[in-house]
Amino acid sequence: MLRLILGAICATILSTTLIAHAQNTAQIAEENKDVQNLDLEDLLNIKTTVATKKALSATEAPSIVTAITSEEIRNSGARDLADVLTTFVPGFQIAPDIEVAMGPALRGIWAIEGKILLLIDGVEANDDVWGNMLFGNHYPADMIDHVEVVRGPGSAIYGGYASLGVISVTTKGAIQNTAGIHFLNSQMAKAPSHRDLVIGYSKTHKNNLSSSVYLTTGTGSRTDSKYSNFFYTPQNTYSDYNVADKMTADPKMLNANLKYKGLDFRAIIDLFKQGYPLQAVPEVNSPDMEYSYLYDLKYEYKVSDKLKITPRISYSIHKPFNIEAQGLDTNQTTCPGCAGYDVSENHRDSKTNFYGVSALWDPNKDLSIISGAEHYKTVIYVGDGWFTKTNSQNGGPVQTFNTFSGSSYGNENTAVYTQGTLQHPIANFTFGARYEKTWRFGDAFVPRVGITKSVDKFHSKFMLTQSFRTPRGIQIDKAVGELKPEKALNTELEVGYRISPEMLVQGNVYDIQIQNLLLYTPYTAVASSAYQTVGGQRTQGVEAEFRYLSKRKSLTANYAFYKNISHPGADDVAQNQSANIGLPQNRLNITGGYKVSESLSIHPTAQYFGKNYSWNWTDGTTNPIASVPTTPIELDPVWYFHLNVRVRDILTKGLDLEFGGHNIFNQTGFLPQAYAGYINPQPVDSRSWMVRLGYTKEI
Repeated sequence: MLRLILGAICATILSTTLIAHAQNTAQIAEENKDVQNLDLEDLLNIKTTVATKKALSATEAPSIVTAITSEEIRNSGARDLADVLTTFVPGFQIAPDIEVAMGPALRGIWAIEGKILLLIDGVEANDDVWGNMLFGNHYPADMIDHVEVVRGPGSAIYGGYASLGVISVTTKGAIQNTAGIHFLNSQMAKAPSHRDLVIGYSKTHKNNLSSSVYLTTGTGSRTDSKYSNFFYTPQNTYSDYNVADKMTADPKMLNANLKYKGLDFRAIIDLFKQGYPLQAVPEVNSPDMEYSYLYDLKYEYKVSDKLKITPRISYSIHKPFNIEAQGLDTNQTTCPGCAGYDVSENHRDSKTNFYGVSALWDPNKDLSIISGAEHYKTVIYVGDGWFTKTNSQNGGPVQTFNTFSGSSYGNENTAVYTQGTLQHPIANFTFGARYEKTWRFGDAFVPRVGITKSVDKFHSKFMLTQSFRTPRGIQIDKAVGELKPEKALNTELEVGYRISPEMLVQGNVYDIQIQNLLLYTPYTAVASSAYQTVGGQRTQGVEAEFRYLSKRKSLTANYAFYKNISHPGADDVAQNQSANIGLPQNRLNITGGYKVSESLSIHPTAQYFGKNYSWNWTDGTTNPIASVPTTPIELDPVWYFHLNVRVRDILTKGLDLEFGGHNIFNQTGFLPQAYAGYINPQPVDSRSWMVRLGYTKEI
């Protein structure tokens, strides 16, 4: 891998010295062009800001960037953000956490707890207790206009939640002077996988005033298959239990925005409710409320044509994993280990105040500098009745909270950052760094260097970046030993070539070396589930993409492979040591399209998940906490096939119909946990038939 990277760097330097002038690409604003008629050249020149906060094309940006347009999302038949990301982003996967929560993984690394930053219309959406982002009918596709993803670190600009990547979602509310209503029903045999409604408008008024309001509501089920056991099933008679109406996911969201001249206020109220049976008995269901209240106010002050200063304040409230286990059976005969738990009260919640200012300065046409300073304070409140445990329960006594104010604890961070991009005939150079001081966990300094070159049909990139993640709020009351900022060194190289005006091939290699890994250890090496700073983790891999786009036909294929080099937790590594538990090493996505007429098009999708590994928690005869399996089970590779048919402008302009199916051959597959978390692999959603009806009108 090292030789490959060094050789590619030399090739990059050689290409940049042989050619003296970079190709100038015209800026194309997607919102001002009918994306249905974009050609490949247009797509490659669509500007993205997620990597640098400066508008650059995906081939110029000093990061590995995936830009997913509204047209691609609609064509694919994606039902929610998880569908969008697992289809179009190489190396992106989802896996179950505890209960029914579904989280992200990227490049062979489990990333649910604050390793990937999620932005919704520029507002940070990770919860501040664990740093989580949750998937599975959370963020329906009909609320999304387009998505930009950085596959790689963004810590230098964004801070500690961006150590592995950044996902930036732009909703329909950001598209001015439109109104719409969209309904989706994706129906499995016994339950809906997605049944969602999105309605709203965005309008530019007189006197430099604009407003938008979008409402999202829905319901869905993870699967309608039988799920063979839950947490305590080795001693439970309720195996092979049908969970069609128990493992649910119900989104509700209000996204409102008001702008006046340079003043911009956004409020996002996200009331995501999940359901799961804590025991496999019909009368026990445990709703899990994931509530977030996000308020963001900023003012864009244009000092001159070359300098823009943006002060910003944000306030957020997060209530993750608020569990109401009604009818919980605490009899150890039917629910081993349940005695001593009371989960009928709220879990915990966080409140975060954020203050920041950023400046974007373009002293000339070739140089752009972004700088800023930020401060935030997070306070986490713990309810008196939260998950009370008895000392006699497996896992040992409750550890004492390290509080600073009664029943609360938290952290304060202060950061400064700067990054400059120089466009030079030899190449485009990006240099940047961030310094962050935490009140509880020390400090972190992370630099980044990027070199990009685009000449005629060829483009290349080289990035050397450090990233970090601070514990922030992740159960620091249960920390073992001293927690330190997790740091990583990321080396990335991308090359791409335009085979023809309609075809592009590109690929990249990467090396991720994490130090001071923040590792969650459930009931094994420590007295109870806890976080601790351990050794390191390292993965290497390759990602490749092929695009073909003509007037009538399209084909996009992406492939990702990773290899585990080192990992401190033996429970999280598969038997062959090269794969991490729950994360297949080989992933392939293929999406196609054929335009039958101006109004009718057909879009098949195929997805391949390679051989995978999981722990089998059914092979013991006692509580799994006390009986840890020693050999992982192997899950066979599986192909999933989807089909979407689009009919545009039915009866009237703007009225569109889609129909088709997901997992149309009803392949049996499983999503295992990406760590030793004592939850058996969850079955994927079975075959579902989908109908989507949407109406969009210019206003």
